[in-house]
Amino acid sequence: MKVLWLVLGFLLVGRNLTANVSLTIVQNVTVGTSSSSASVVVSTFDASGNTLAASIFTNYIRFFTQNSGVYGNPTDVAFTDTAIGQAEFSPAGTWIAVSGSSNNIYFLNPSGGVYTINQTFPQSKNIKSLAWANNGERLIVGLNDSSVVVLAYNRSNSQFYQSQAIVTVHT
Repeated sequence: MKVLWLVLGFLLVGRNLTANVSLTIVQNVTVGTSSSSASVVVSTFDASGNTLAASIFTNYIRFFTQNSGVYGNPTDVAFTDTAIGQAEFSPAGTWIAVSGSSNNIYFLNPSGGVYTINQTFPQSKNIKSLAWANNGERLIVGLNDSSVVVLAYNRSNSQFYQSQAIVTVHT
């Protein structure tokens, strides 16, 4: 019976804590031109929350860096693809993986506020999802043919390589 009361106590405390949470808008940033009516398709923060990456359905990502609590000084990185699908910072923020409309995966290595494309991995199918391992040394890529590709980081040459392709079967 003590365990039940303890669990109920945690549930009630947790309920009260979550009931008092509120969100406020801190800042609006402009991703596209003022005449653009496109929706933002990519938006992600680095682990520290100091860098925001956003893109409308075009071939660039705009990076905003926070300075004194304000996101400003946008930096654009253009891609050869006609559109960008997704972007994800690695957990430590040392890499950003980007998927493009031509089935490419790009790895960018941010350094001092400059974002350059370090590597490109063409895929045979459309890219549906990107997810980093917690250590930031593996990226899993979901493709639209029910397969996933695992890209791993090689510390000796600071490059990624395809370590495995997995075909999933769902019945």
